[in-house]
Amino acid sequence: YEDFVYLGNFVYDPLCICVTADSPYNTIEDLFAAAKEDGSINWACVGAGGKNEMDAQNLWDIAGVSFNYVPYDDASKSRAAVLGGHAVVYQSYASGAKSSVDAGELKVLAVGADERLDLWPDVPTLKECGYDVTVGLTRCWDIHPDTPQEIVDVLTEKLEECVADPTTQEQLIAMGQSPSWMTNEEMHEYGEYYYGVYGDIYAKLNG
Repeated sequence: YEDFVYLGNFVYDPLCICVTADSPYNTIEDLFAAAKEDGSINWACVGAGGKNEMDAQNLWDIAGVSFNYVPYDDASKSRAAVLGGHAVVYQSYASGAKSSVDAGELKVLAVGADERLDLWPDVPTLKECGYDVTVGLTRCWDIHPDTPQEIVDVLTEKLEECVADPTTQEQLIAMGQSPSWMTNEEMHEYGEYYYGVYGDIYAKLNG
């Protein structure tokens, strides 16, 4: 992250914890209570040893629970595992879960945003549920660090104007994305913080 000059981050796609629509778990508290009784509940997600598994492990550590993390090659396979009854939990991002939630196949128990999403105003954040976790994916533009500052300034200004436009906001939300602007300085602060968080979790997973 230190090698990038960011023109701006334009969306924050928060972590999304889902179960099937007919699951007996209606809240994240219900799910975690079950996990405290049985630490072998299958938790489906994409990839092993990377960001997704570290995000899961970090949340479990904070909540004091354990699950059986089951990695899949891609989100369609992890989602199919949950819908097919091979796993209980589908860890995704809001944009990746939206179509299945809209179709009535999945329900969202909590999201890793600072505030409730316009997309699902009835779904609580993990923080609301008592777990101090804000986690998701940033979507940003960056530029070569040797670019003259006047060009960086113009591009940053125009991109921020574009993101602030109501039509852009509506289109992003329709895709399941949460518009969220961060400057170059804010992105570097964000990167520094999460570099430390993930470094600690990675060391634990590979200890």
